[in-house]
Amino acid sequence: MIAGGDSATSPYDPAVYAGVYERVLRHRNTDALGLDVILPTERLSVYDSRSPALDLIPSATDAERFIDEVERRYPTFACSTARSPAGGRPEASPRGWSCGISS
Repeated sequence: MIAGGDSATSPYDPAVYAGVYERVLRHRNTDALGLDVILPTERLSVYDSRSPALDLIPSATDAERFIDEVERRYPTFACSTARSPAGGRPEASPRGWSCGISS
């Protein structure tokens, strides 16, 4: 809804919604899908779908790549959250970076 408007005088405009969400999701790949069928929502719920839920588990290679990317982008965070092998206080990055914390 547009500020100052009400639903009776401001009809739904899919282009406005698409523009807002494209802006909110600007750092992600997005595609706006136009719908040309009105679904009967009075008696249906998204929870009625019997589509199987699958766990998304990255491969070891993907996990390693994602960790490398996060550590590259946020080196200070990587140091601040690193733990010793025994689970104690932070000592160094799991990748061997020195975080400047001494025992």
